[in-house]
Amino acid sequence: MVYPIVLGMGKRLFRAGRKMMLRLLDTRTFSSDVVSIM
Repeated sequence: MVYPIVLGMGKRLFRAGRKMMLRLLDTRTFSSDVVSIM
């Protein structure tokens, strides 16, 4: 689930400059504006 937020500083989730091959399988938006991304 993704909640729209803005982050400033902190520990990186992924290393800078490293590419990851990801593929979007499905999305679903709920009435609460939460988006499920698979």
